[in-house]
Amino acid sequence: MSTETSKARFPAGIPFIVGNEGAERYSYYGMRAILYIYLAALYLQFAPDASPQDVALAEARGIGVVHLFMAGVYAFPMIGAILADRYRGKYPVILWVSLLYCLGHGVLAFAGRFAEWQMYDEAEWGMYLGLALIAIGAGGIKP
Repeated sequence: MSTETSKARFPAGIPFIVGNEGAERYSYYGMRAILYIYLAALYLQFAPDASPQDVALAEARGIGVVHLFMAGVYAFPMIGAILADRYRGKYPVILWVSLLYCLGHGVLAFAGRFAEWQMYDEAEWGMYLGLALIAIGAGGIKP
């Protein structure tokens, strides 16, 4: 009988998953912290002399979009779990939706440039697309 003790080892993919989850949470909470403020300013087209009614409307729209985004982030894991369990496997799904998540952040960054160029409609649609990609990506990372 051998006296060697077997060392408990984690699967090879665990460091990737832990690092990926840490980066995902860092980027999600960092973006979410300023999302409402940015959306309200975008809906006002960054006008410093907006009326109180316009400010209230922009704030209400911003709150609605942020809450819809957060609902998507917490609803899409069901789709991600089905995709991972039934069709592709856990690790490939995590890899591909992580890339989708990064693409969503890239779209958000580019949409911010549209606002700087005073192309507000394009900036708004870019924000919606980027937020949708991030919500879908977060759904695939969680299962």
